[in-house]
Formats: sequence, C-alpha cells, structure tokens
Amino acid sequence: MGEALWPLRLLVLALSLGGAASLYAAWKTKRSGGFAVGLGWLLLLAATICAAFTTGADKGAALGIVTVIACAAGFLSFEALRNPRRQSKPREPKTAEKRSGLTPAWWGRRVFVGFLVGPIAGLAALSVTALLYVSLANAGLSASNNLVVAFFAFPLGWAGLAVWAGFDEILWRKSAVIGAALLAPLPLLAISG
Repeated sequence: MGEALWPLRLLVLALSLGGAASLYAAWKTKRSGGFAVGLGWLLLLAATICAAFTTGADKGAALGIVTVIACAAGFLSFEALRNPRRQSKPREPKTAEKRSGLTPAWWGRRVFVGFLVGPIAGLAALSVTALLYVSLANAGLSASNNLVVAFFAFPLGWAGLAVWAGFDEILWRKSAVIGAALLAPLPLLAISG
C-alpha cells in the first residue's frame, strides 16, 4: 500500500516546488505578476489537498503543509545565501508636498482595499472552500477527512486572496478576482446543495 502512494507523494513535492517557484519568480520580478502569484497559491493548495490522500486527511495534509513550508524556506534560503547583505535606503523626510496627496479619494481607496484584503477575501475563501467541501463530499470523501481538507483550504485560500488583493496594483482587477471567487461558487453550491 505504501509503495502505491509514492507517485502521489512525488506529485505533492512537485506541486510544492512549482508553487514556491512561481511565488519566488513573482517576488523577484518586482512587478505586478498577478498570474504567477495566483498560480503559485493554486499549486500550493493543490499540493496540500493531494497530500491529504497519501496517509489520511489529518496526517497527510499536515505533511503536505510541512512540505510546502520546506520548499518555501529553501527558496528563501537560496536568496539569502545569494545576497547576504542588503543595504537599506535612507528614508526621505516627508515634505508638505508629499503629504498633500492624502486626499479623501486616497483614503477611500485604502479603506476599500482593507475590506477587500480582510472580510471580503475571507468570505470569498469561505465560498470557494464550501464548493470544495461539497465537491469532495459528492466524490465520496468521508465527512471527517473532508472537514480536515476544508480547515486547511480555508486559511490558505484566504491568505492567497488577501495577498492578491494587497499585491495587485490595479483596483478593478483585484476587485474582479475577489468578486469572482466570492460569487462564482454560489450557483454551483445552489445546484449541488
């Protein structure tokens, strides 16, 4: 039985490495790499879900998360060893000219993005997790194993959506992605429920 799980474990490792590599590439380019960020989080979520099928939902998902963390730590360690010393730039004092840009529109955008990163991204993650739960239940996964997958998927989904909302610089695009994640699962939940 254990030998039959090695291909799935290798898939978990490959998905973890791919997800960490995608997030690392988006971080290194220092521009709006929304696709790379979304792909990275999707691969990491897939790695955790696949790991749940290796040795049980609780132990397998925990090992999957450890694998994801180890891969991410490897990429960060590689970067730290390549560039051991970073010089910080001296901070410029705020002038009256720079402070004048704090308009009501600027504040409104900040508050909206805060809601997008926090509660709206959380509701979107809940919506996607509910669809995942219903789909896995229809596929025959036991309720306890399904709950463990959902408990891991929800915070990872919320974190991924929050990172997207904070990372992407274009307001309409980040709103569209979070809104789609929130609303797209609802009709499917109504049909399958």
